[in-house]
Amino acid sequence: QYDYLITVEDGVLTGGFGAAVLEAVADASSAVYSTTKIYRKGIPDYFVPHGSIDQLQDDCGYSPRKLAETVCKIIEHRK
Repeated sequence: QYDYLITVEDGVLTGGFGAAVLEAVADASSAVYSTTKIYRKGIPDYFVPHGSIDQLQDDCGYSPRKLAETVCKIIEHRK
């Protein structure tokens, strides 16, 4: 029933919560889910350099600021 779904995790994306959501949606294979756009935010599958937690979350795209930017882009895209 939703057009967009955003998962956020403070862990790696590969094999994480977002991946489980994608699997569940794929297994449901319902026409309802076929149009839902899913965005996964978390730690990518590559070496992340050292830094403060705030900086690393920002670099990985799941700081509050980056999440707000993602939501704003989704809203703008819908118009």
